[in-house]
Amino acid sequence: MNAPAAAPPSGAPLSATREATLLRLYYVAIFAALGVFVPFFPSWLEARGIRGWELGLVTGVIPLASFIGPLVFGYIADRYALRAAIIRVACAGAVLCIGALGALGGFGLPTGLVTVLVLIAAFAFFRSPLVMVADVSAMETPSNYGRLRLWGSLGFMIMALVAGQLLEVNSATGLPLFVGLSLFAALAIALFMPARAARPAGPVLEGVKELLGAQRFRLFLLVTFFWFASHSGYDLVIGRHLRDLGGSGSHVGIAWGIGVTAEIVLMAFSAPLFARYSSGALFSWALFGTVLRWLLLAATPSLPLALALQPLHAVSFGLTWLSALALIQEQAPPSARATAQGAFSTASALGASSGALLWGSLYEAQGGRVVFLVAAGIALLGALTTLRLVGLTRGTGSRADGSVGPMP
Repeated sequence: MNAPAAAPPSGAPLSATREATLLRLYYVAIFAALGVFVPFFPSWLEARGIRGWELGLVTGVIPLASFIGPLVFGYIADRYALRAAIIRVACAGAVLCIGALGALGGFGLPTGLVTVLVLIAAFAFFRSPLVMVADVSAMETPSNYGRLRLWGSLGFMIMALVAGQLLEVNSATGLPLFVGLSLFAALAIALFMPARAARPAGPVLEGVKELLGAQRFRLFLLVTFFWFASHSGYDLVIGRHLRDLGGSGSHVGIAWGIGVTAEIVLMAFSAPLFARYSSGALFSWALFGTVLRWLLLAATPSLPLALALQPLHAVSFGLTWLSALALIQEQAPPSARATAQGAFSTASALGASSGALLWGSLYEAQGGRVVFLVAAGIALLGALTTLRLVGLTRGTGSRADGSVGPMP
């Protein structure tokens, strides 16, 4: 069952409607930053002369720097029942880091590999709890999670399309400016969100021991590792792969827009799926769908066909994400849900970091088709592991109202 809506720092009650509105606006802002960063950061690095193994190193340090952050922030969130208080600190830190990167370029100062590595690692650390804590807060409201979270996908899509038209990756300041302004907007919105959860702090360590002692949760983290290792190949290579097929920067933005639109539609109408099928079954189907998507991308010979495959993003990311969070809510003790979310983020970061260290060099040597074939093989390992996970999670599912969470 969902916890009562949280109260604002002043102690005055915050209506469920206003809390949901603030979360929607926050999701738009934080994912708008990702809508610039994820599709265009690799190309921005290449324009700075960072290519091949150096590109893999920088993109790999992003999830690697996020490895510790989610666990630390998740434990603090559970131990002290903190929510937006964490978001405010993390947003401010992320803005300072990305702002420093842009300022160096704007003043014509050198931005070599080491400088970029340090600033991006710090940026990634502060960015790591920004979605995680918001997701935990969203789960604690009476609102349907999928319909709250789709606003983040909407922000991502709009910014990806805008950046595809306006962003010049050869500019040293363009990308940091787009990302920094979006994060600053998220910080401003977070000032009005509840600093703490309504529930009191709980015995976190006992909940964590219970969680990590469960085989199904360990399997879930293993699948998460494989999923993100494969998906990082898509995030890193899809823009350049589309250009290899004859596309332009606008086509990259359009491709992300198509994929995220499909994701939004799925999130908006996901309630019947979660009412009818178990979260474990949906998680398994989503992983096998991810395998299919990478195989089709590897086989696609033309740009129009590659764009036509983009709606499968609704499965490889949207459905996988929703079902993963549903499984977390079903398995995690109430006293350790933020920590469980942190463990999920850490497994994601480890998988993405491991993949990113491979994809840059593999793309340079073999091209996008081989990247997607290897990504399909990694996703298949995760998909096969879900078969065991489904067996262990039988008897659990989503609430009858279709919102993500534990069965009553």
